[in-house]
Amino acid sequence: INTFNQLVVGASKIFDISGRIRAGIRATDWFVEASKVGEAVAANGVRGDVRSAYLQALRAQEFVEIQTAVRNGIAARLEKTKAAFDAGAVPQIDVLRLENTLVQAERNLLDAQQALELSKRSLLNIMATDGDINFRLEAPAPLPGDLAEDSALVQRALTERPELGATSAQIQAYLALEDQAKTLYAPTLALSAQQTYIVGTGGSSDSKSTLALINLSIPLYDSGSSRANRDAARANTVDAEISKEQLSLGIVLQVRAALTNLNSARASLVLAENSLKLAREALRLANLRYDEGAGPLLDVLVGINDERAAAAAVADARFAERLSLAELQRALGTDELAPEAIEPPAPAPAADANPNGNQS
Repeated sequence: INTFNQLVVGASKIFDISGRIRAGIRATDWFVEASKVGEAVAANGVRGDVRSAYLQALRAQEFVEIQTAVRNGIAARLEKTKAAFDAGAVPQIDVLRLENTLVQAERNLLDAQQALELSKRSLLNIMATDGDINFRLEAPAPLPGDLAEDSALVQRALTERPELGATSAQIQAYLALEDQAKTLYAPTLALSAQQTYIVGTGGSSDSKSTLALINLSIPLYDSGSSRANRDAARANTVDAEISKEQLSLGIVLQVRAALTNLNSARASLVLAENSLKLAREALRLANLRYDEGAGPLLDVLVGINDERAAAAAVADARFAERLSLAELQRALGTDELAPEAIEPPAPAPAADANPNGNQS
């Protein structure tokens, strides 16, 4: 402050003898850490959403391939039937039925293509992009080996899931706030100093003065406010600890549910693949009997529908298996599903063949 011929310089220092300021800083640091871990939580969720959308689009692409194969098979069957009709080997009703079946197959193919387009656009939307949808999806690579044991996967989830890290950081922050609440009405100590300079005028000499103050405040009565603040801070800590325990139980449930769905999907896939083999063999025999004039066209049409349904069931079962794996990765918080590598034990030191040191 410079008021004409006077300059005053002051300084003050608050001593954190109760630890209140340090506790507040610790709480802030832990809340910042929790927010950083929150980014990993969001990333894990986004990866899961993208995988789910990708697998749905992949299933829609497989449906298009199935409907294309069905349409081509019906068209080939129609050409052979027309040739047989021209030769007088089959009635015209067979040609008309196949033509109607071909129209229905083309309609089914169109519906499958539209579903694929919507699935691809949904995938691009989740990826926050608006690119061209004329691309082909590739099936994810199979697992290089077996899954880890169920208990090992559960333990891995409890270690890797970022939500638990965020909750743990919040608990530490609430503990720091609890420590701070204990010092709200603790003694405080402050030191202040002031230096004043007066510039002499009219022949007078310069002068200066120094003032130092020490302020120690000791609360005598707070009407129960400190206890109420401590109880409220402790309640927040307990709530956070309960939330962490509930989150842990929920993560364990997610992992076990994903494993159960995966095992069920794999069993369904085996059954669906066997049913597809059976349907294809039945269609081959129906075509063979019809070409030889020993079977009706109805058996062929039934065989075509059965093969299409069996192929769709395989696609659905394969999608369920892949989705279960994706959900397991989301539940674990990591893409690592294989057992942990066990290092081989170190070889024992070679025993001395001649412990007495005698040379032979």
